[in-house]
Amino acid sequence: MRILYRCCAGLDIHKKSVSVCIRRRVRGKPDDEIEEAVFGTFTQDLLRLRQWLRERKVKQVAMESTGVYWIPVWNVLEGSKHAFQLTLVNPAVVRALQGRKTDCIDARRIADTCSTGCCAAVSFLPNRSGNCAS
Repeated sequence: MRILYRCCAGLDIHKKSVSVCIRRRVRGKPDDEIEEAVFGTFTQDLLRLRQWLRERKVKQVAMESTGVYWIPVWNVLEGSKHAFQLTLVNPAVVRALQGRKTDCIDARRIADTCSTGCCAAVSFLPNRSGNCAS
């Protein structure tokens, strides 16, 4: 499959933690470089996540729309001057095989899907302006 994004991140979000995998394609190397980390979900933790992604020059970020836990992460990354390109993915699209499921594996799978452009924004993103459409 063709790689569209040379450096992207996949986020597996839970109530108390965010597992992150950065997948970086380096010219001349057969395998991608992978960097993983886990952050908490308090505001200061999410600000550290944002800085961590920025320092690694990540532009594309994909995350699953799990419950309401993705909303604070989205808000912190969306509010960045760094201009991340965020994608909210339906969990059914990037579902892992049962049995081999950990947070790191899930984050890596989301990053893989993001790097090929196969994780189009398929989750409903509510109108966040506060206005109800009639």
